[in-house]
Amino acid sequence: MLVAATVPHNSRRCCIIPISRQGANNNANLALACRSCNLRKGTRISGTLPDSNTEVRLFHPRENQWSEHFQVDVESGKIKGMTPGGEVTVESLAMNSPAQVAARQLWIRLGLFP
Repeated sequence: MLVAATVPHNSRRCCIIPISRQGANNNANLALACRSCNLRKGTRISGTLPDSNTEVRLFHPRENQWSEHFQVDVESGKIKGMTPGGEVTVESLAMNSPAQVAARQLWIRLGLFP
């Protein structure tokens, strides 16, 4: 989510912290996201971990390193959250929906991802 390396094409600029939540209206608050992630994120900045019912901040591409929070299974095309923030981001943005996994598998075969 929200990292140029994870969206080989059809990316959109989105606000990391939505303006409706007092996010800045400048380049420092922008990141790339695929359309699906951008729509699912909406105005969210956090999500709830299902096992503990704990609210956790979503992955922040300007403050966090993608490789520390996510791992890609290149065989299945699925993304696994490696930290609470990674887990809640994968779930909140439905990063492993059938359509997302199918697209990711294609990108992997074409050498565009990861």
